[in-house]
Amino acid sequence: MNNIKTIDPEMVSAQLFFKKDFYSSASNYLDFIGSKAKELDIFLEWNKTDYANDPITAKTEFFKKLDISNLDADFAAHWLKQYNTSLSEVKDKVKFEMGNGSIYSRGQSDCIGSLARMSNYTNNSTQLLSDRDMENLPVPSFYGAGLENQLSNNAKIVNSSFSKAANSLFRYAGFNLQEKVSENTLSHGQNLIPDYGHYQRMMKIVNDLTQKLRQEFKDFFKLTEFYSNYNPNSRSTNVQVIPPTIITTLVEGQVQYQTKLRARAADILTSYTNKAALDTIPIS
Repeated sequence: MNNIKTIDPEMVSAQLFFKKDFYSSASNYLDFIGSKAKELDIFLEWNKTDYANDPITAKTEFFKKLDISNLDADFAAHWLKQYNTSLSEVKDKVKFEMGNGSIYSRGQSDCIGSLARMSNYTNNSTQLLSDRDMENLPVPSFYGAGLENQLSNNAKIVNSSFSKAANSLFRYAGFNLQEKVSENTLSHGQNLIPDYGHYQRMMKIVNDLTQKLRQEFKDFFKLTEFYSNYNPNSRSTNVQVIPPTIITTLVEGQVQYQTKLRARAADILTSYTNKAALDTIPIS
């Protein structure tokens, strides 16, 4: 579940009541959020900070006490985003009081995954011109590792097709211009000999790099995996789909039907509105 993004954080964050007991005694909302009771407690505590006498201090204490390591990756990512979008006064106090070892002081993004995505190192700087039809080496990538988990499969297929056609044409045209030296002696292919050795070196150390990242981030490595592998275009990692939901709540003993946006689920026609509509006098 580490690499899957769901609608659960948004569902749990819906503020129907200030006390958890009301969710079970005055509504059916717990039926929709399932086993997320612990996550609901966290959101209820967060909502209280908006009404505190000193919201800055209250929000600071909230983030200091929040244990992201015990949450699912999509909830951990939600609270990290909540922190990053908080007031600068809150972020500064949290960083100062928690120090550099906290998750809030670390930069998190899907760019971290570029260290382990070897397929994106197969570009013109590492591919041999002699492989003109790309029969021995992979087709060069047109985009960096940061886009690997943002593109749809169709977009990747189209990019690969364009890359193979364009690079094949370039290699047939440039092969005879290549220097006779068969080894790369200058960085970045300055002597027209791609640095294929870089690709080979990276292939050998990719496991070591992954382990170093795991040791560095420890309990928060699941967030690294989440950002590196979650693809908004993938149906297997993006399951933010829920069926139509009608929420029932008790207001002064009367059952109210609402949508997830707290709107009334059905129009209620009163005798007054019916009479007003039917008793219209036509203009003569």
